[in-house]
Amino acid sequence: MQEHLIKGKEVLKILINNGFEAYFIGEIVRSSIMGLECDVVDITTSATPSAIKGIFYTHEIKVASDDTLELSYDDCSFLLHTFVTQQNTPTKILNKHYSKNLLDDLACRDYTINAIAMSHSGKLTDISDGYEDIRKHKIRIIGNGRLRYTNEPILLIKAFSLVSELNFNISYKTKLAIRMKSKLFENISIEQFYPELVKTLNGAYCKKALDMMIKTKFYKHIPSLRRGLKALQRNYHKATFEELLIMSFVLNGGINEKYAEFVDDFAMLKQIYHLAVSNPKAKYDDMILFSNGLDICLESNRINWLIGKSLKKERKIKKKYQALKIKKVCDLTFKGEDIVKMIAPQYEPQIPAIIDEIVLAVLEGRLQNSPKAIEAFTIDLLKKMNIPYDLRRPYVPVQQLHQEERRTNENVPKTLLEQDYTAHRLSMLEQRVNEQDRLIRESGEKLAQFKEASNKEKVEKVVKENIDLINNDKSLQNFVKDKDDFSKKLNEFMTEYLKNEENNRKDDNNEEN
Repeated sequence: MQEHLIKGKEVLKILINNGFEAYFIGEIVRSSIMGLECDVVDITTSATPSAIKGIFYTHEIKVASDDTLELSYDDCSFLLHTFVTQQNTPTKILNKHYSKNLLDDLACRDYTINAIAMSHSGKLTDISDGYEDIRKHKIRIIGNGRLRYTNEPILLIKAFSLVSELNFNISYKTKLAIRMKSKLFENISIEQFYPELVKTLNGAYCKKALDMMIKTKFYKHIPSLRRGLKALQRNYHKATFEELLIMSFVLNGGINEKYAEFVDDFAMLKQIYHLAVSNPKAKYDDMILFSNGLDICLESNRINWLIGKSLKKERKIKKKYQALKIKKVCDLTFKGEDIVKMIAPQYEPQIPAIIDEIVLAVLEGRLQNSPKAIEAFTIDLLKKMNIPYDLRRPYVPVQQLHQEERRTNENVPKTLLEQDYTAHRLSMLEQRVNEQDRLIRESGEKLAQFKEASNKEKVEKVVKENIDLINNDKSLQNFVKDKDDFSKKLNEFMTEYLKNEENNRKDDNNEEN
């Protein structure tokens, strides 16, 4: 931070020497007061963006927003904001515009602890008691909270990222405004809230921030993530943004493709999701471990552990994976290229199926991973598949066999053999997922049938008890003239009552989740 401050003071002096006011603002000032490290340096100035570009014309400058530029100065990055002001009505904030007054700019800041300006000499300008709020560990919105959140809903989640980073408490009035205006957050795009949500998850006090999200009911207004956030808060362990996504997808019962651009490897995330859904108890056999790999199996188990569906089985999974006789296809001592030598080119599309049979046999211990043993096993498979083979057939590289086809499509990055094998593996994985989905559906149907039978038994028991009571009490017999009609009506009433009870429980569970 010291280097950034030294270079930042040089930037301030350059702006001042050109006739403009300039101050440190935001996180760098707050961190300086609290004695924390900070690499983000914001500067607020009376210079307009065009004036800044003119002053620092020899340096790299990027446009961050309408009133903010990102300046690269001596290998340090600075965010330069032009003073702004705004006109307020009791119910609306009008458009902002540039100002020449620092106090106008400070009044437009978000939270009081971010609205302290510091000159190059270290003098503070604080019109919102931000210094006192830092001392009291308080997060307080500037101005009318309900009006500010109505016009800038993104500030809602920023309060929680500050809690996660600083271990501060949200003031009563600010918390009340958050509860009242949280619904507006549903209109905020993923692009806007993603940075603040990542800050919240990465903060040292994330658990405290999640607790506040739940208490203020703010979490409900991120519909795609609400179940994941609630589960993480209930069984808290440090989690990444990607893990929160998968947790939410599993609990929601589907993948939200809108998050694809915010994940480095979305295909891998989807594979973890499918394994987590199809095998929630992490009962991985050798083929599952081999097909998915150690990292995906471990992460899938971790997801179900985070949402409370499974025990943590990290050691067991690692031990079982290390015990695999082979971990990748390339570990086979007799490979696809060896099979290519034995058969004619038109039979090559069958090779992925042959390799899968070899892999399964080796994993199950039915086949030794030696060239001679696998060759003999392959010959038996070829005979069963009615594929002619010749052990003396000269080896011709696959690339050469498909040379003409490659000339017509130079963009193909893999051999046809690799393409066929990849497609086959994906097909196998898809079949496994579909089978698991079918089992889950059948389990749900059986559970529904069981509940229906159980409810019917309860109703019959209540009706019988009431009829027995009437039979044993002469005074009641005067009120019940037709026992069959009474039994029928009581049966209908109890059936409807149990049905309503079941619906209420579902609603309560949905609310809890």
